[in-house]
Amino acid sequence: MKAITIVFFILFLVKDCEIKSQEIDAVKIEYSAYSREYYQKTEIENKKFRVFRDSNSLEDPNFQPIPKALWKEMVLEFKKLNLDAISNMEAPTKKRFHDGAAIAKLSIFYKGKAYQTVDFDRGFPPKEISKFVEKINALIKD
Repeated sequence: MKAITIVFFILFLVKDCEIKSQEIDAVKIEYSAYSREYYQKTEIENKKFRVFRDSNSLEDPNFQPIPKALWKEMVLEFKKLNLDAISNMEAPTKKRFHDGAAIAKLSIFYKGKAYQTVDFDRGFPPKEISKFVEKINALIKD
């Protein structure tokens, strides 16, 4: 009897993990950073990403696949985010106020809702999202 209970418990856990993995596939993430002479916007959706490097360009870059290992890391960091608190996170630095850093913003579109951070300095995100932003930046090859 214990063996049957354990098997059902394991199957339940596996099914729960599959559902959460599928949910993150439905997320759209935008990370942007800009200043007077710099622009970069990264869009992530369905295990793929693309990078825009010019805000005025008509160019529509193709989506590139995200490496599986990096995607797994991104999923783990995404699950740690408190999306409802994301708009109230405080930026740790204020270099963007005097052109000391590009202005960055993270937007997450999930289950019909939009979650957006306040502006923060590129390279200095709020600590609650810093590891997730690091994973996004790992996609980008300057």
